Amino acid sequence: MRVIERAAAKWVSVATRLHFESHDISRIREDYNQQTIKACQAVFIEWLEGKGRTPTTWNTVIKVLEEADLSELAGELKIVLSAS
Repeated sequence: MRVIERAAAKWVSVATRLHFESHDISRIREDYNQQTIKACQAVFIEWLEGKGRTPTTWNTVIKVLEEADLSELAGELKIVLSAS
């Protein structure tokens, strides 16, 4: 499953729901102009490093995806995680 690639089009919504500050979102937008996959990767890397919403768990990722109108992806992720 390619979570980042599938969430990339809504990376700003994901970052917002991960409680990133607006200046962080602006910085990522500038650093990765029109490169949504790289921008989404940066969001998740920074989140894993401690920025934004806690706890840093798959459950948080699932909640964030649902809040960002990526419910189908969130549902698929739940299935994959429950199978492992």
